Amino acid sequence: MSFQSFIKWLLSQAGAGWLVGIVSLIGLLVIFAKKKAQRLVYKEIRTTSLVRIKETVREKIAVSFNNEPVENLAQIETEIYNEGTRVIKDILLTFKYPKGTKVLDVPSEVTPDDMKVEKVIEGRQVQVKIPYLNPLRQHKHKVRLATVVDGKVENIKVTGGGEGWSIRRIMLPSARRLTFRLGVISVLWFAFLVLSFPYSRIIVQGVFGIDPMEISVRAFLAFLPFIFAIFAVFVWGVRSIFLKMPRKKD
Repeated sequence: MSFQSFIKWLLSQAGAGWLVGIVSLIGLLVIFAKKKAQRLVYKEIRTTSLVRIKETVREKIAVSFNNEPVENLAQIETEIYNEGTRVIKDILLTFKYPKGTKVLDVPSEVTPDDMKVEKVIEGRQVQVKIPYLNPLRQHKHKVRLATVVDGKVENIKVTGGGEGWSIRRIMLPSARRLTFRLGVISVLWFAFLVLSFPYSRIIVQGVFGIDPMEISVRAFLAFLPFIFAIFAVFVWGVRSIFLKMPRKKD
């Protein structure tokens, strides 16, 4: 059988059925065989600056925290949870803030258990000890921190890890990065819209001999690369803009 004959058979009703069945079987085997990594997630949720005014006006305002004067009072809200499938115990994480920043307080909240979380503050560094974290999916177990600082809350260094687990960061992207991503997504969607007609005529109809208006499995397989590209851009856009796609991993 020549390659051209094989392609024609693959895009026939029989070949399309076999292909869908094989791909589905491989997908199920991969899902069951893949072992999910034990990973602790540090997710930034929100940052708030309590002195977001011009410097010329800021000089005329006196701000204090716990009766101590501060220059740039800010807060960053974060969540820590276990995205794996097994319990992670004896967690020790270190948060190091930029130079010139002083950590003032680290209120914490544990859901759903009233578990004691130990915090040690040393200048611009915080150590957080968590006895254990159950898997989030099964137990909805997470620790929420609201760190109050005098200074900046960007470029925080997070270190930690242990036997069988590591840490992953999900950082808040800057406004500039979000604008860039939105621009890239808009350009890609416009490109897909422009290329949809020539793809259906040249590739689907010209190469495979399938009517672009045909509704069948073989027509779906012919359009699959194009559909996959559109879906990939959609997922990337949703994750990067609305779900705060990670900028880096530790």
